[in-house]
Order: sequence, then structure tokens, then C-alpha cells
Amino acid sequence: MISGLRLRNFRSLVDSGVVEFRPITLLLGQNSSGKSSVLRMIPLLKQSLRTRSSAPILWYGDFVDFGSIKDVKSTLEISGNVQIELVADQLRLTAFHPFTSETRYLTDVRLSLDLYERDEATRVRGFDLSVGSDKIHIELDSKQAVREITINGIDYLRLMSSERYRFNTASVIPQFSLIGRQAQREAGYYYGGLKTVAPGFREIVSIFQANLHGRISAGTVANLARRMEYAPADQFHSKIEGIYSKLSTWKKYAHELGEAFKSRELEEIRRLTLLAEMSSILSSFGQSVQASFLSSAYIGPARATGERYYRHQELAVDQIDAQGRNLPMFLYSLPESQRESFSEWLSQSLGYALKVTRTGGHLQIELRESSESKFHNLADMGYGFSQILPVLAQIWSWQNISNREAPSPFIAIEQPELHLHPAYQSRIADILCQAVNDSRTERSARRANFVVETHSEALINRLGELIYNQIISPEMVAIYIFQRDSTSEATNIIRSHFDSSGSLINWPLGFFTSFA
Repeated sequence: MISGLRLRNFRSLVDSGVVEFRPITLLLGQNSSGKSSVLRMIPLLKQSLRTRSSAPILWYGDFVDFGSIKDVKSTLEISGNVQIELVADQLRLTAFHPFTSETRYLTDVRLSLDLYERDEATRVRGFDLSVGSDKIHIELDSKQAVREITINGIDYLRLMSSERYRFNTASVIPQFSLIGRQAQREAGYYYGGLKTVAPGFREIVSIFQANLHGRISAGTVANLARRMEYAPADQFHSKIEGIYSKLSTWKKYAHELGEAFKSRELEEIRRLTLLAEMSSILSSFGQSVQASFLSSAYIGPARATGERYYRHQELAVDQIDAQGRNLPMFLYSLPESQRESFSEWLSQSLGYALKVTRTGGHLQIELRESSESKFHNLADMGYGFSQILPVLAQIWSWQNISNREAPSPFIAIEQPELHLHPAYQSRIADILCQAVNDSRTERSARRANFVVETHSEALINRLGELIYNQIISPEMVAIYIFQRDSTSEATNIIRSHFDSSGSLINWPLGFFTSFA
């Protein structure tokens, strides 16, 4: 699961710092301060993943319109390219490893794309792949061939011959592969697994051959090299000593690698092992990105106005669009039992029941206050109801219809409080907290992750009350405040949070009243 995002040289954001996602992540700030740029990265990545293109990022698509990379590139007096960094607190390595049955995980994995404009198209200048304190830095030339690669500052370009290896930079996460002609000629190659021809593998074999008994066969040495697994510096030697072999020379050598006089050799082997597993790490990271964003949902800030009647269409509707225009068809396409379930949930959450009826070729949405018996057409209920219904339907749909076995998605919502009375704005906090708590009591590993842009003081205050009343823990909520510098016009992002008593920590004085 992707757990954080960082943007550099992106509109007004010189450097956003890592925006760490929590079950409820709130983005606040004045207009044009960069909040939407962060939130809309979720639908931007979704449309980039689901649509084939010649560039890693599809700036204009079905969900959001960023224009082009020229429009995204910061106009402030700064140097550098647009950079998009994604963070995974924990990454499960999905590639098969032939010598271990255990599921392998890496922590604090980050991928930063360096993007620039060339011939009015988005190109990848390079990227950084970081695992903890280890970093692979790669730069590409205009033909996307590797022109520089370092691991922790050490040059390894000699191992990355452009005739043998390449990166596919048309996907969001660059994918590394052996060039097809070579793959056919290199027996035993396994993508991300055996590492037989992965860069760095032969060098590991050479180091082992130079230190082990000369009578040990080349096949045995290669077999030991295949068993190598990347690990952080404080764990790597233990990994090597854990490689089982009856060879006394191997046991002696593995032990000596932990001695001070072998420390440089040990670190070189570790860097080479990271290089050999780079393909597997990139592939696993790409799968995590797909799992996080392809199933995400997005509700924009300008939802469709409630109408008295809607034209009925024979369409299968399985998701609410960003403007909520297909909400009537979505609701009507539900089985009667699910429409009743949604109405009951809405009555408990907002105090209004709902029904959808069809007359001829038209649909109408009607609402009834829980204490009343008469339904009223949505067009007669006030603008605020038409704005909040797509938001609530999206939350309910995620809880009750979406695949319960699917990975945890992001649900990105812009200004859910539009045109609502403060009392109803505060109810949004209750609904979000209830959804988060419900998702954490189920057996499924799926968890709610809401990213909400808001201007609602009532929503913020209510969250504090819910934390004070121990309805939700403060660790479940992250708050990021976006502030434009009056001199440079660059945006600074401040992280605030609630303490256990529901009080806001690191909160700017007069935030909701001051325009200074």
C-alpha cells in the first residue's frame, strides 16, 4: 500500500515534503495554495495507470485535467524538473525466489520520478529508488538509455550496458528488463528471481570465486550467489551466514565477511545484491501502486445540480463519477435491497431517507426527513443535498458494494461540505470515523483511506470531539495546512495533528479568520 506522496517543482509546491496518508487525511488552506494539486494526484495516477500512453503520466484524462507538463511545472524562480515521489512504508516482494518460501518485505521504499518536457511531451530524466538509507540513482539520456547509475554514490554504469538492459518509462513506475535478443541467448534468465543475468550477479559470482576454494565448481558458486537476498546493512551479514551449505570454505568465508577487514567487501556485495534485485523491487512497487490507485475513487468539488427529473438510460453503472452526474442511474441500478440499505444508512448518518422512482423514461430522487412521512423531490430540498449525496453514496458504496478482498483504496473528496449547514458539516466527520472504524473491525485486510480537502471549521472541531470521546484515535488523522508565502508565492505545508484530548497541535493562530 502506498503510504505517502511528495511533489517538487509542481505548481506552487517547491517541495511539499512527504504527505503521509492516514485513514483520514485532511488538506486545508486558502484558495490556490496547492491542496488540490496533492489530492488530485490520486485520480491523476489512476487515469495514468488505466490508459495506455507514451508517457508515465497522463495529465489530461477521464478524471482530472492538469493540462500538460508545461502547465504543471512551477513558474517560480527555481531550477529543477517536476518530481513525483511515492512512498511505501512496507513493500511485499512479489517476485518468486527459488530458495525461500517466506514472504519477503522491505520497509520505507521510495520511488521518485524526475520528469521534464521535450518536444511537447513528458519524458523521464531519471529516477531514484530508495530502500531505507540505500539509494539507487539512475539518469537516462534522450533515447531513455542509462547514462548514469549509482548506488549510495558508487558508480555502476559499467554494469548497465545499453545493449543488454533497458527501462520502460511509458508506465508510471519504470520497469526494468533484459533486451529481448539477449534474453533468448541467456539461458536460465528469470525476471526478478534467479538473477542469472541481472546486473551485479556476475560480479557477486566473481567475488565468491576469488575467495572460495579453486576446486569448487562454477555451478556451485553461482548457486550460492543466487541465494543472496538484499537486506539493510545491519541485517545483511546475518543473511549471508544463514545461507546453508556443506562447504567448510563457504562457512569460513561467510563468517569472515563480518570481520572489520572484510567490511568493504561485504558492503560491495550488498550493493551488488541490491542492483541484482532492482528489477524485482521495481516490479513489486509497480504492483503496489496499481493496487493503491486503480481501485481509488474521486469526488470533485463541483457536483452536478439536483434536477427534478433525469433521463433513464440502459447503462450498467458500477461507480459514481467525479461530478456525481450519474448518481441517479447508479442508485436505480442497485437491487431494491441495496437501495433500501443505502436509504437506512443515509437516515442514520444524515437524518434523511431516500428513494429513487421511475416514471416512463425518467427517474427522480426523493428525500424524506426521518421525522416526517412525506418525500420531497431533490430539486426542492436545497442545493446542499445535491452536493453531499454523491459523497455519501461513494462512501456507502465502498463499504457495501466494492470487492471486500480488493486492496485498500484511496477515496479522495474535495470540499464535501459545500452548501451545507455547519450541523451537517460536522456529521461528515462522524461518517468518516464510522467508516474507518468499521473497516478495522472486519477480517478483510482492506482499510479505508480518505483524503479530504476541506474549508470546514465545523468538520475539524467535530473530529476533535470524536477523538476526545475516544471514538477514533488521534493517530488515525493527519492534517496538512497549505500556506502561500506572500513574498515568494511558494507554498509551505505545515503538519498539524490532534492530541489524545482532541486539541489541535501546531495549529496556526487565527487560521480560519486571518488573511494575512
